[in-house]
Amino acid sequence: MKLIAAIDISKGKVVRLRQGKKGDFKVYGSSPLEFARRWQKEGADALHIIDLDAAWGGGTNLGVIEKITKEISLDVEVGGGLRSLSKIEEVLRAGARRAIIGTRALDEDFLKQAVKKFGEKVAVSIDAVGMNVAIEGWQERTPVNVLEMAEIVKRLGVKWVIYTDISRDGTLGGPNIETMKKIISCRGPHYILSGGLSSLADIRKINKELDSIFGVILGKALYEGKIKLPEAKKALEKDVS
Repeated sequence: MKLIAAIDISKGKVVRLRQGKKGDFKVYGSSPLEFARRWQKEGADALHIIDLDAAWGGGTNLGVIEKITKEISLDVEVGGGLRSLSKIEEVLRAGARRAIIGTRALDEDFLKQAVKKFGEKVAVSIDAVGMNVAIEGWQERTPVNVLEMAEIVKRLGVKWVIYTDISRDGTLGGPNIETMKKIISCRGPHYILSGGLSSLADIRKINKELDSIFGVILGKALYEGKIKLPEAKKALEKDVS
C-alpha cells in the first residue's frame, strides 16, 4: 500500500481545510515546493496536489505545481477545477502523472472523451457527504450515490479512483473504511482512500482490512505530526514481513 502526501494550495500557500469548508482552513506554509521536497525526503510514494483556487473558480496555481513536478521525482496527481479537456491537458503538460476529475466526472459523455484521449492518466475523485457525491469544490451535494458512481467510472474504463469522505477530511477522526469496502467491491480500478487518517493504527487497519487498495492520502495528520512518514513506512514493512 502506497503512502501519498497531500499538498493543497491556495494563493500559492499550503493549507488544509476542515471538511472541505472554504472558510475553515489553516495555513501551514508559503512554499508548496518545500513541502514537496520534505515529503519526498521522508519517504512518500507519491504526491496528491489540489489547486483549491481552481476548484473554486478563483484562479490557478499551475505555475507552482509545474515547479514541483520539475524538481520532484515522485509521481504527482493533480486535481482542482479540471472541467474541460484543455484543463486536463494543461496539468498533464505541467508534469502531472494523473489528472483528477471531480465535478465533470458526473457527465458521462465528458468522462468518456477524457478516458479516450488521456487513458490511464485520468483519475476520478469520488468525494462524498454520507453516501452522496459532492461537486463544485465539495460545496454542492448531489443525489448521486457513491456506489453508483463507482460502477459508472469502472464501466467507462477509468483506472484510478480516489474516495474521500468529506465529513472526515481534515478532522483526524479516522477513515471511512466501511464505505471503502463497498466501493472496492467494484473490482477493476486502482483505489485510493482519503479523509480522516490520524495515526499509525489507522494505516495498519486499512492495510489489513483493505488489502487490495493502491494507497492512502495523508494530509492533516502529516502537517500536525500525528503520522510521520518514516514510521508509517516501517509499520507497513512489518505488516508485510
